[in-house]
Amino acid sequence: MEKPRRHPEVNIVTIFTNMVTFVSISCYQFQLRDWYAIFGIYNTMMFDCKQLCQWIVWTCFLNGIVAVKTRLLLNDPDIASTLQHMTLELQKLRAEVSTLTQKTSLLENSKLTGSAYTRWGRKDCPINGTELVYTGIIGGGYYTHKGAPANTICLPHDPDFIHGDKVQFPSEVSTMYGGEYQDNYFGNNLYQNDPPCAVCRATGKTSVVMIPGKTKCYRDWHLEYYGRLAAGRDIHEAASEYICVDHQAQYREGGGTSQNGKMLYAVVAKCGTLPCPPYRENAPISCVVCSR
Repeated sequence: MEKPRRHPEVNIVTIFTNMVTFVSISCYQFQLRDWYAIFGIYNTMMFDCKQLCQWIVWTCFLNGIVAVKTRLLLNDPDIASTLQHMTLELQKLRAEVSTLTQKTSLLENSKLTGSAYTRWGRKDCPINGTELVYTGIIGGGYYTHKGAPANTICLPHDPDFIHGDKVQFPSEVSTMYGGEYQDNYFGNNLYQNDPPCAVCRATGKTSVVMIPGKTKCYRDWHLEYYGRLAAGRDIHEAASEYICVDHQAQYREGGGTSQNGKMLYAVVAKCGTLPCPPYRENAPISCVVCSR
């Protein structure tokens, strides 16, 4: 009588399942290649229960060694020192990024702020953080007109006129005249030439001041330009104001004839009302324009 056929693979599957469960719980650092080994053994049916148990024990043992070795490496003084150094370097880099971000923000905001001033006697602006708004010529009231405005202005080269405008009483107006150097004190060959002007914007600044009697700015202030103080003559009937003419003054081409108008003279010190020293009798007074 033929004996019934046995199916040992059933027992093998049962053992395999139990052992895999054991390995999954015990060997928490199980590598993927170990699973490949298990399936390879199962597929070839080339093991018995004893071999499987030995294999599992050795696998868990080796994985335990790897885990212990990893923990020992982390506790190694050299590695710990390296990790600490890398942490410090990372903190430094984060601080530098934060600083650069702040500087970028300040630079962007500086473009939105600024303060304007007039550079008398020049057609351009200083090359030190300023931008040119426009260039022009000096204008003002006639030196003998009693009612002439006192202030000096910078007239642009490209004026706009309102179409159709007409003055009702031509004899009742305030007349605008051009300016004129009345001394070579302001520069070589400038006598009776017409002084130019430039309106400049100091970017990133909120204040601009003209300081008479100085060629340098006080602490924490930025130099825009320095020069010589100018105003109308003492005996003239029209009032005038003090302006700072650049120390490297220029003139307008084609304006070399004497037309008078808003004339510029040197400003000198008078002792008695001014303390001397530090001021000196008849000494020309300098000036400087500063921003902040």
